[in-house]
This record gives sequence, C-alpha cells and structure tokens, in this order.
Amino acid sequence: MSTQTISQAVPWVIRGSALLLWMIVIFSLSAMPGNGDSLQPTLLFYMERKGAHVVEYALLTLFSIRFATLLFPREAFKKILLLSAVFALAYGATDELHQLFVPFRGGKISDVLVDSLGVLLTVSICYARYTGKKSLKYFIIGALVVLLALILANQVALLFG
Repeated sequence: MSTQTISQAVPWVIRGSALLLWMIVIFSLSAMPGNGDSLQPTLLFYMERKGAHVVEYALLTLFSIRFATLLFPREAFKKILLLSAVFALAYGATDELHQLFVPFRGGKISDVLVDSLGVLLTVSICYARYTGKKSLKYFIIGALVVLLALILANQVALLFG
C-alpha cells in the first residue's frame, strides 16, 4: 500500500470512527435502565435532560456531515446537510423505539422533537458558515430558540402530565 493511499484513507477512518463511536455512545446512554421514580422532575432537571438530547444530536449531525462530505464529494453541500439531518432524525426515532424495550424507560415523540432541535442547530450553523453569513448570530438565535422550546415543552408536559 502506498503512502498516498494511506493518507487518503485516514480521513475516512477518522470521520467514520467518530460517527460510529458517537452512535454507540447515544445507544449506550439510551440502554441504561431508568430509575422507576414517579416524582415530578424540576425545571432544571428537565432542561438538563432535554439539553443533553440537543447536544447529542447536534454532534451526531456534525459527525454525519463531516463523513457525508467524504462519502459524496461531488454532491451539493445543501444536499449533504439534508441527508445528514434525515440520518440524525432517523437515528433519533429508532433510538426512541429502542427505549421502549429498556426497563423503566419509554420512547417519546417529544424527545425526537427535542433531538431535531440539535439537528436544526447544527445544520443552521453549517449552512451559515457555508454561505458566508455570520454564524455567531445564527448560533445565538438557534440557542435561544432551543432554550425557549425546552421551556415550552416543560410547561406543556406539566400541564398535560
């Protein structure tokens, strides 16, 4: 194997391994049994849990984008973003399905919606960077939208139990 062939394989291995490893981390966290408590969680606890979903799927989307750019080098970046978003959302949906079989856990559509906030945040930042727009402004707007959505979701959960 030549040095050039090895140097071409390194990005594939690194990006593919990062994506696969992060998928394993998400699956492992979802496989942990719940504690079975029926106590009403506090707003801070709720935001921490849902915030973790946002971060998990924001990173999954980022790793997916990085790998997809290698996998489809001639494809338009907008299509790469769309493909990565669909991939991350599908993984989130199947992860919630997986949680239906974990003791004291349950799959929730609302968690997939929270996951989608992380996906949307990453896609927005990447798109802003790609188009040359100031990404900090979009990041701040995206972060505020995520925060407001988490607070709203908590209030809806409290109202409808």
